[in-house]
Amino acid sequence: VKMARPARRHSAGGLLSPRRRTRYASNRGELADNVDIVIASSLIFFCVVGAAVSAPPTLYKAMAIDLKLDVVELQLNLPSMLMSSWLLAMACTGLIMDYLGVAPCVRLGALVVALASSAYPFARSAMALLALHAVLGASMALVGVFAQVMVMNVWFAHKRGVAIALVLAFFGVANAIWPPVLAHVASASSWRHAMALVCAAQWLVSLPLANHLVSLPL
Repeated sequence: VKMARPARRHSAGGLLSPRRRTRYASNRGELADNVDIVIASSLIFFCVVGAAVSAPPTLYKAMAIDLKLDVVELQLNLPSMLMSSWLLAMACTGLIMDYLGVAPCVRLGALVVALASSAYPFARSAMALLALHAVLGASMALVGVFAQVMVMNVWFAHKRGVAIALVLAFFGVANAIWPPVLAHVASASSWRHAMALVCAAQWLVSLPLANHLVSLPL
């Protein structure tokens, strides 16, 4: 007889509710039972990581013209700053998650990304853009790939690989959707309005979903 997995403890010490606890007990329907977790993590990944990585390159030319900067300089410096700060912050992410728990880190990361995205349309210099990319990269470490894999690892015992693949697939979806949408908005209006659309996605989609994850025992 296959034994049910023991109830996991919340970072604050509370046990899972009986309804949630049954999610660990059976392979049958595990993905369907946890569909809210997969959808929330996928959309957070789409709005946060997908937008942060795919949106700025679409707008480099418009940004360079508006700010009177060299477009090649933007293409070299901004992605480097984003990835460097992301990778450096990853070194501390595990320690922070062990201390705070996974879900609070996801909410904190989503909040900082939303704040940085709110400031992005008001950037007036290359230094401001670099600083914002550094903040975006560091906060993405709390809400990006590592965090979403940890969320799937908590909730899935048998369909973990499928769940992680579904979430990470939304990075490809983001790269297919964000660039044409933002390019259209930028050509019709300005790159600042295009980034304001990204900002709206953070506040209206990713942050509420991150708050939903916080309400769960992660």
